[in-house]
Amino acid sequence: MKLGIDIGISRTTMAVSSRGQIVYSDADWLSPVPSLAAWPPSSEGMCFGNDALQAGAAAASVGAFFSAEAGRNSDLGLRQFSPDSVLNAFLVYLATRLPSAIEAQLESVTLAVPHYCGINRRRSFLTALRQAFPEAASYLLPEPCAALIGYQALHPEQIPEGDVLIIDSGKVPLDFSFMSTASSAGGLVLETQLTQGHALSLPEFVDTVLKPRAQALGLLADQDWRLDAILLLGDLSSSPELSLQLQDLFAGIPMFLSQPEQPCLAAGSCLWQETGSPINAIYPFSFYVEKKIPQGGTQLELIPFDSANLELSMTGRYRLTSLAARSACNLANAPGDVEIKIYAMPHSETDTGWPGPAAAEMVMHWQQSGLEADDVLDIEFDMAASQLSVNLTATPVRLQETDILADWRLRQLSQAQWLSAYKHVDPNLLEALIKALQSGQDDHESCGSSQIKASYYKLLAMLQILNP
Repeated sequence: MKLGIDIGISRTTMAVSSRGQIVYSDADWLSPVPSLAAWPPSSEGMCFGNDALQAGAAAASVGAFFSAEAGRNSDLGLRQFSPDSVLNAFLVYLATRLPSAIEAQLESVTLAVPHYCGINRRRSFLTALRQAFPEAASYLLPEPCAALIGYQALHPEQIPEGDVLIIDSGKVPLDFSFMSTASSAGGLVLETQLTQGHALSLPEFVDTVLKPRAQALGLLADQDWRLDAILLLGDLSSSPELSLQLQDLFAGIPMFLSQPEQPCLAAGSCLWQETGSPINAIYPFSFYVEKKIPQGGTQLELIPFDSANLELSMTGRYRLTSLAARSACNLANAPGDVEIKIYAMPHSETDTGWPGPAAAEMVMHWQQSGLEADDVLDIEFDMAASQLSVNLTATPVRLQETDILADWRLRQLSQAQWLSAYKHVDPNLLEALIKALQSGQDDHESCGSSQIKASYYKLLAMLQILNP
């Protein structure tokens, strides 16, 4: 069995899947839990949910608890407890609500989190999950991915496909996410998750933040949206006023509505492994390494890992960069010692929803002694574990010498098939590309001449994708 958890602002929902079947409201234990924590004076610890509601005014302190707020706001109303301790205790409380029969068969637990949560916060979530559910594998899933998977499971007759804008009205301000179900690799791709912010009205946010991002993704051209569907979920999904406003801002785009009481995020969190489809995402943070400078002191240098454009697997592991032990990135002074510091910073403030200017956050501080000056350190990023690590054992892969033109037509034809998955590429251009690849087979045209033609057509196709 697989458990999915969604910690919302007002309530927390859980869902369980077993062999692809969802159970989410057939028993009292799965009914929504108020996302509330309290510390009654007569108690030795915190209480949660309905117990916290009953404590009410008699409690020494009461605070609404939400996972994202715990990451960007240290004042939850429970000042004597840290956000991590509140999260840990709350997840333990949820674990106690599981029937023993389900707990004994629990294979994995997945928590839906905002995609703009930083690496350290994600690691805190995973640590809390492992403490509360020590016998189950722990995972995190971006909220927009969980929302779409859950909605499709709960509404099999209404499945949003293509390029989808997901609007989560369960938070104030609203969250907006662009997702694609038609990527070349199949599965889901989370392009971005943006937060409206308190300073902008909804129309202002759409004009100044959402449209520029949509245009960069090829989802807006000449003020015309190139979206296939909108999915609205959360507490305000049944609000006529919000629906009318969205219909005016996104005229002509089909809108799917989820009822506020439907646990889409919890359902998607427990089902994502059952889909068998890959889930990729644009990671909203860039990485920096601290290095010494000749003038004395240190500065941050951008690591050229293109997280703003790469579609990374949510379960993948990636090499960010390689650093020499004797480089300026080694902050240690003693011979043989190595000290490396890596930081993460959001691409822009709207990628995080954090108030005020975005600040760099240290995500790895690695120290070791006894290394040789010629040693090379591979810095790797594990998406599933939300962790950076150093790999000292990796050796460069030596490729066998091969004829780079051997079977080149087959490789180029496969790339033409890949380009055809993008809806903005002119089909006539693809047809010309395929003809150019096939022409040299019959008229003895030189391999180099055909490859020049193919490269020309492929370049035109790529330019159409970048500037539809």
